[in-house]
Amino acid sequence: SGSTVANIQQRRPYADYGSILNAYSDSNSSYHALQLSVERRASANLSFEANYTWSKSIDEASVDPTPGQGTSIVPYGRWANRAVSDFDTPHRFVASYVYALPRLSGANALLRNAIGGWESSGFLTAQSGMPFSVLSGTDRSFSGIGADYADVAGKPSLAGGRPKKDVLARYFNTAAFAPNALGTFGTSPRNVLRGPGYANLDLGVMKRFRIRERFVTQFRLETFNALNHPNFNNPFATVSTPSRFGKIESANSPRILQLALKFSF
Repeated sequence: SGSTVANIQQRRPYADYGSILNAYSDSNSSYHALQLSVERRASANLSFEANYTWSKSIDEASVDPTPGQGTSIVPYGRWANRAVSDFDTPHRFVASYVYALPRLSGANALLRNAIGGWESSGFLTAQSGMPFSVLSGTDRSFSGIGADYADVAGKPSLAGGRPKKDVLARYFNTAAFAPNALGTFGTSPRNVLRGPGYANLDLGVMKRFRIRERFVTQFRLETFNALNHPNFNNPFATVSTPSRFGKIESANSPRILQLALKFSF
């Protein structure tokens, strides 16, 4: 009783000091996964590899617990911070391929140079979204950390099938969260929600043109996020800023094209 933001310094164990960095190495984590892979080595000008991982990672802190870098929100009770890791990815699929067209050595020069010898490559990544916590935004626990969880006041999920603009404007049920009660750290668990999934396809084509025995020109066209698929970041999740709360405000890079020409001798 009697705890306030104003008397944090007086309530510190060593009142003559401000924040003190306490480094420890007694947290723990667990990771379990099923990993599947298939590979085709170069055959008939085609090679590919595909990998799928189904996993779960749990910890008490995913980064060094220093101020501003993942400080334990509930001090002296790390068990209360135990949840899925910040980087937990239940499903992840990665596939790549390389395909080379025949060189058409027996064809005429025009056909051989226009079509023959092109190489194509691709890299596909698809995975689950990353978890995130819902924060209160004010130091209502009077702990001096200023990163309290929010209180859960309802069901966080919203109905599926909503238009994209509605999802971006309100990714989760913001009415399900409220500022934590005074003197508490909030009832919302760490990493209680999960953000949008991620899917990306990179493609490339390449061809070598031999000018003379010692001179070779290589042309490359590379496309990153070839399908221009929007990969949105996690939403803003701090209750104390209602104008942004629940909104998705940023995304990963759109389609990027890159041309390259290399001369070797």
